[in-house]
Amino acid sequence: SGNQDDDFHLKPKSPCIDSGDNSTPNLPATDFDGRDRRIDAPLVPDTGNGAPPIVDMGPYEYQPKAEGMFYIIPNKQGGAAVIYLE
Repeated sequence: SGNQDDDFHLKPKSPCIDSGDNSTPNLPATDFDGRDRRIDAPLVPDTGNGAPPIVDMGPYEYQPKAEGMFYIIPNKQGGAAVIYLE
């Protein structure tokens, strides 16, 4: 049995990502966080049932983060830029 402080959000390597069934009856359009229920994780193979994007198993849809993204922000003096990697 779970507790109120249990976190059921999917971790990046969870086998539940893109492994649900899109034909599940009464499948809500959003997860428990109110986010779209059908988000594709492009680095995860689709193992579920249906046309992509395939829903994740569980109450929360995994929210993939961009890999290798960076931003170049020039400083106020117009000189060297600061690069932030995510």
